[in-house]
Amino acid sequence: MSAVRILGSVRGAARQILPMTSRAATRCLAPMATPAKPSGQAGFNLVSARQMSTVSKFTLEDPEELLYPNEDPENGISYDLNWSICGSGVVPQGLAFRNLRAPQLSAAGGVSSMGEPKSLPFSKEIDREVTEGLGEHGIKLYVQDMALGALLANEVPVRIVTDSAAAALMFKNLCSTTRTVHLQEYQEAVCVLLLGNQKSGGEPFISVDGKEKTVYMGGTINASQLVPVLAELS
Repeated sequence: MSAVRILGSVRGAARQILPMTSRAATRCLAPMATPAKPSGQAGFNLVSARQMSTVSKFTLEDPEELLYPNEDPENGISYDLNWSICGSGVVPQGLAFRNLRAPQLSAAGGVSSMGEPKSLPFSKEIDREVTEGLGEHGIKLYVQDMALGALLANEVPVRIVTDSAAAALMFKNLCSTTRTVHLQEYQEAVCVLLLGNQKSGGEPFISVDGKEKTVYMGGTINASQLVPVLAELS
């Protein structure tokens, strides 16, 4: 084959190859089509980002004010006294007063029977009747912390918890006055739980739990029955 024919063949092949190469290059340089978004899928763009960074406005209300501690011992609200009464076996749910003076107890009114109580053996039923009766909602409790014995060296601290101001006054007159001990430090040696207002209307009774040194009375504060029991327990 002559040199002229070979050169012509090369030129013809080049003409065919170059257009194909140009078309391929054009395809490579052309931007690829954006793939379609799947159905139901939200796209992320600048507008949505701004919306996501926006915080909705809200208003804070003023906090409710509560006075704590809400104590007023003179008017029957004392946390220390309530805890102390719980230690005596009664859970108070009303006002409670400690060591009121005789004129204050007299002004509170009420009458306490001094009839002869029936002596009953101690039972859980008696404990429940008296403690639940004294712990009813709204019941006022009167607490008198007194002493047995005239001398400070040998006195025995005794306490009465009752719903009867008249019974508390009688107990105050029956026992000796002693120094007032702070409630967080006070511990009676003998406790009298007297339910003056018996709902059942049963006859007056007295019952003694010697193990706990607690006297349960219902409807009466008969001194002739109570004094010997206090002396025995002390």
